[in-house]
Amino acid sequence: MKTPTLVGILILLFAPNSLPAALQFTLTPAVRSGAKGTEVIFSGTLQNTSTTDSLFLNGIQFNFTGTAASALTPESNGFFADVPGILLPNETYIGPIFTVAINSAALSDDYSGSAAILGGADILATDNLQSQNVQVSSPLVTISATTPDAYEFGGVAGVFTVGRTGSSNYDLLVQYAVTGSAMPGVRYTALSGSVTLPSGTTTVAINATPIPNDTADGDQTISLTVSPFPSYNVGAPANATVTVHDKPIDAWRLQQFGTDANVPAIAGDAADLDGDGMTNLLEYGLLSDPKLVSVGDLPSVAINSNHLQLIFRRNTSATDITYVVEARSDLGVGAWAPILTRAPGTNWTSNAAGATAMESGSGNVVSVTATDSVPIVDPNTLQPTPRRFLRLRLQR
Repeated sequence: MKTPTLVGILILLFAPNSLPAALQFTLTPAVRSGAKGTEVIFSGTLQNTSTTDSLFLNGIQFNFTGTAASALTPESNGFFADVPGILLPNETYIGPIFTVAINSAALSDDYSGSAAILGGADILATDNLQSQNVQVSSPLVTISATTPDAYEFGGVAGVFTVGRTGSSNYDLLVQYAVTGSAMPGVRYTALSGSVTLPSGTTTVAINATPIPNDTADGDQTISLTVSPFPSYNVGAPANATVTVHDKPIDAWRLQQFGTDANVPAIAGDAADLDGDGMTNLLEYGLLSDPKLVSVGDLPSVAINSNHLQLIFRRNTSATDITYVVEARSDLGVGAWAPILTRAPGTNWTSNAAGATAMESGSGNVVSVTATDSVPIVDPNTLQPTPRRFLRLRLQR
């Protein structure tokens, strides 16, 4: 009776693959991206969950489906170079597990398959201990200027949009180079040089935010170019440009004064280069030539329907200043009071009941007729208003 028992014991000890596999295999992440001609490294965790038996890890078997079979090449022997061949009871390995090359002739696409760890109870075992699905993506990355103009006035940012092709089920870091005539940190908020497309998104915006100043810089550019990087292919377009525009008054000063546009004594708001009594700010608001005497462009007065009127020109491009019509009854007593106001981005508003503003014309300049709220002759008492003064004030 002992001999069969001994034989049974010998069979138990030497039968191949007799110990149960006890491998926990995870990839972190199971999706990797790369450019054509590069290699991607998959890392993860290999854990022997047995408390008593060692686990032999003897190889990896890949199964790539469809076009992945010709586009991807697993690195030979990479598994044995990076991973210990034996996991002791309860031992865990964390680190690189295998490497896959994306062939230089591969298309920009998403490739899928699986990787199985082979092994078992001894060095000869080839059981499929556990497998994981893998994805290798080789996306094209592009950039475009979806808002190509940025403006100092109003804080209007230019917008670049970075996009990728293919699957979006993973984070993708994109590097870019910044060039252009605009100085970062001076003309616009400096950009980092990289952006991440989060999982689930195919595009991401990069804002080019102008930094307002009172300097006539002229139009300047910000250009972004997608930089080559191991995790993606550079597509087309790979370059985009945003133009940063001055405040309207600074653009006007540059047009009128050229190289002297930033000399306060010549081009400052309060300067009067032509000596006609009109400051540059007033010349700008009325669209007059600040280098030529132009008193004919000054506001004029009229009387219509028992009310005093102030008639003047408004520069329709002067969107960054406020026009204020003010009135008072005595130049020696009291203060000027606003009766009509036109702030940037708004229409005329009345500050005094009965005051009105009417505009006529079109194009670069329109004519404004501002009508006072106080009648020249009181319609109830028929008494004339002793004095009434109107003026135009511009501010920014």
